[in-house]
Amino acid sequence: MRGDLLDYLTVSRARASASTSFPFFIGILISTPPLTSITIIVTWSTLLHYYICQLNNLADLDSDRGNPTRRPTPLTMGVLPLGRVRYWILIELFLLMVFGILPLQSLCAKIGVVALLLTVTYGNVYQKCSPRISPVIIDFLYGFSMGLPILIVGAEFGDLNSQTYWILSLCVGLNFTILNMFAGNMKDLEWDINSGCQTTAIELGVRPLAKKEGIQLTWSYRTLLAVTQIFLSIVTVAAIFPNIHPDSGAIFFLSLLAILATVGGFADILRRIRCKILRPPSGNSSPLAFRLYITRPAHAFLNLASVCAVTGVFSPNPLVSVAILSALIVGTFLLIAIGRRSAVVSLNS
Repeated sequence: MRGDLLDYLTVSRARASASTSFPFFIGILISTPPLTSITIIVTWSTLLHYYICQLNNLADLDSDRGNPTRRPTPLTMGVLPLGRVRYWILIELFLLMVFGILPLQSLCAKIGVVALLLTVTYGNVYQKCSPRISPVIIDFLYGFSMGLPILIVGAEFGDLNSQTYWILSLCVGLNFTILNMFAGNMKDLEWDINSGCQTTAIELGVRPLAKKEGIQLTWSYRTLLAVTQIFLSIVTVAAIFPNIHPDSGAIFFLSLLAILATVGGFADILRRIRCKILRPPSGNSSPLAFRLYITRPAHAFLNLASVCAVTGVFSPNPLVSVAILSALIVGTFLLIAIGRRSAVVSLNS
């Protein structure tokens, strides 16, 4: 039992697609709640992270079993019983409901928590096999769930009449929608197709080329990705444009950074989708290089940098806020790497 629990935790760390703490921290940095409340929020968001990861693991299990790019884990190899994983998931959901709703004073925050749990549950269980909802809507639902924590924290500790929370929620939501449409849809494209999964890319006709020479993109997919990024860039620039005053010091610097980053993100997306075929980086055709090219696109980091800068613009402590969010992003990628390695070690021990 104890060994299974350790396997469960390591696999959760291995499958983190994005830290759910990120939007909660944005809400914290804007609202500045008491230290006790911050501790509760971080603890709750960490439990939510494990809950989401295991839902995602179960949903992608068939695809992962046939995917050689996925390292063997206790779950994919059958070492960790599925019944026990489902049992722990139910316990996590119960704890999330109880400790996510009861301590809150704001009715809007309580409704937000329920909406968040419903969207992440449905979105992760049916992310690639929804019987009624298009994968395109599922990707935007994922973005909505990533932006919702900012509104929850704002409802409890801030003022939702302020446009700040809505702007940041929209920026984060569009950011992660783009991340999932590109990196999330592309990284396992071949195995998703073989497993009968449905993603935005697959529904819009994106297919891998023979001999693994690249990925065939379609006009509809490229248009959707570009339009979403354009909308994100417009929202970002419109939100911070009034703050661009040369005499405002750090705010002026962060405003320029946000604009440059979001424009850079748009330029990177255009560079990748300007042709009908997405190919490996020039001069390097190794599978690993192409996988990193897909899963670690420059626009993902530029969009995240833009969100960090926008948060700094609206935060009472601009530079401190940017430093905290940047450290959280770096820590997330380190956690993913450590989690994958520990999952393999756990399996081999």
